[in-house]
Amino acid sequence: MLEKNKMELRDLSWEEIKISDSVSFSRQWKKEDVDTFAALSGDYNPLHLDTAYAATTRFKTPIVHGMLIASLSSQLVGMLLPGKRCLLMKNEITFKKPVFIGESITLTGTVEAKSDSTKILTIALSFHNEITVIAEGKALVTIL
Repeated sequence: MLEKNKMELRDLSWEEIKISDSVSFSRQWKKEDVDTFAALSGDYNPLHLDTAYAATTRFKTPIVHGMLIASLSSQLVGMLLPGKRCLLMKNEITFKKPVFIGESITLTGTVEAKSDSTKILTIALSFHNEITVIAEGKALVTIL
């Protein structure tokens, strides 16, 4: 059974959110996370699950599914910025580096634009490990 994340749900109103508001949190990926995501998504590519196969690739060890990493953006907008009142409309992510099992990733989301007429936020996303950016992108979120 999946353990519920203990992150507190925020409930920011449109008026409370400002351009340049920023939040960050970290997550370390375990083998069990990758196995669970494979079962949920149906993506059993051996690059993620088979140590012997992964050893024959340039990565030399299994890597975390990109979409599992990208799912952190759902947690960011759904729990923190803006939280309860949001609906994720679009998510664009470019992957730059692989993420390995056991690696800790920090996601930072920063409000880049705010449209009063549509109530849509553009949130810049930066995924990084201890050394470098491993992915980046943007999320479009509407406030309900």
